[in-house]
Amino acid sequence: MVGGCSGVAQDVPPYVIAQGNHATPFGVNIEGLKRRGFSREGLVAIRNAYKLLYRSGKTLDEAKLEIAELAEKHPEVKAFTEFFERSTRGPIR
Repeated sequence: MVGGCSGVAQDVPPYVIAQGNHATPFGVNIEGLKRRGFSREGLVAIRNAYKLLYRSGKTLDEAKLEIAELAEKHPEVKAFTEFFERSTRGPIR
């Protein structure tokens, strides 16, 4: 989800909230996912994927590998790995 009047120069990963001119990630759209019926376990897995990508201090390649491992256990996270495969501009950082 992207906030109004945001300048987005790179791709925004699924479930991520971004805003600002030069959009920056602000977290996971937990409320929207709850409304869509995601399980608590799925929400935790998505939040962990977000933390790996944005809060761990890992390089993008390191984070991608760990997120792929997480996606094997939690299908909800597969949207992140599919995003990485399709992204042409790379994720906002």
